[in-house]
Amino acid sequence: MSTGAAFGAPSCNAYNPGSVTGLPCILTTTHSSNHMDAVGGCWPQPKPCNRCNRPTEAPIPIIVERASGPAWTVHLCPDCATRRT
Repeated sequence: MSTGAAFGAPSCNAYNPGSVTGLPCILTTTHSSNHMDAVGGCWPQPKPCNRCNRPTEAPIPIIVERASGPAWTVHLCPDCATRRT
C-alpha cells in the first residue's frame, strides 16, 4: 500500500460518506484496495455495476446460470437490478 504523499503521486482524495473525521483517502489514485484516511479509517471502494458500469455503494449480487458449466455472480446497481430482463 502506498500513499500519494510518500511517492509524489496524486492522492485518491475520495471521501468516506459515513466519516466523522471528514478526511479524504490518502492512497494513490491507482490503488485497488480499500480507501484509507490519515488516521487509519478504512472504507470499501464502490463496486461498478456490470450493466451500466456506474459505481454503486449498494451492489446487488445476481447469480447467472448457464445450461452447461458453472454459474457466476455479477453485481448490479439498484436501478439496473429493478430493470432486469
